[in-house]
Amino acid sequence: MGCLCSKSQNQPNTTLETGKVNDKGDDPHNLSNPDNRARTGLDVNTVGGDNKNEEYTNLEHETNLNDEQVIFKVEEKEEINVKLEKSTNNKSNIDKSNIDKSNVNKSNINQSNINQSNVNQSESGVEENSKLKKKKKAKVENGNFNDNMINTINAFRRNPKSYVTKVEELIPFITLNDKNKYILDKKGVPKIALNTGEAAFVNCANLLSNLKPLHELEFREHLAIELPTNPDDWSKAYSTLVNAKKEELADQYSKIGFHFDTSVQDPEVALLLQLVDDNSFKGMRRNNICSEVFKYIAVTHLKGEKKKFGSYYVFAE
Repeated sequence: MGCLCSKSQNQPNTTLETGKVNDKGDDPHNLSNPDNRARTGLDVNTVGGDNKNEEYTNLEHETNLNDEQVIFKVEEKEEINVKLEKSTNNKSNIDKSNIDKSNVNKSNINQSNINQSNVNQSESGVEENSKLKKKKKAKVENGNFNDNMINTINAFRRNPKSYVTKVEELIPFITLNDKNKYILDKKGVPKIALNTGEAAFVNCANLLSNLKPLHELEFREHLAIELPTNPDDWSKAYSTLVNAKKEELADQYSKIGFHFDTSVQDPEVALLLQLVDDNSFKGMRRNNICSEVFKYIAVTHLKGEKKKFGSYYVFAE
């Protein structure tokens, strides 16, 4: 229930006394009587008026609202409360939705950043591995000549015909020097003196085209002959070193073959020139490499001063 107010007017103060009945037998507090309302200066049109400039004075007693008015106000209040509750729920749902979306977006962004980081790390990891592979490849190409040379010889023995074209590809690099001598003048390879030139290369290509695959040779370390430290002794001391190795291995192997090479340190080019063998060896080196009898091999090399390079080869049955 609310408090009813009356407008202050320039009328005599007509304060109602509680519990007294006038001479007409009416309760002076009963405002349903127009005379009582007139005495209090209360006009129905001014009760709860919207004019804020008007002054209202509280009546000394509350008035009773009928049941319909009470029910209406209660229902109106409940309706307002329902609307407030819905509004609060909607706001809560909206806030929760925004928070959830924010968390989802934040989670997606963080996950995206993590994934991108993983991709970058993964890409970074792939690039570093690629560099390592390149380094390892370079190390193999320029690494231990002994192992590389044996691997190259065995690759040739598995498929001799595949080296026919490689021999023929060297022919354009054969030329005559100012002394009218044949030399192999290929970029990246020291100039190699030849005896007969192109004819030796053609002959080698024909031999290889008819050669059947051969078994691989097994490395035996004790077959190896160490080169002298002085490059001038590589050829001078060769015979002495070979004879000493023959005596050492006489009781272990039934057949032993020897040869040496100088100047070329690229395994494949060194092999090709030994197969052509257009020099004083006259095919002896090619016979060792292409032998069906030999089962074992050892290769040693040494790099001397002024870009000199030498290698010894030992084969055994």
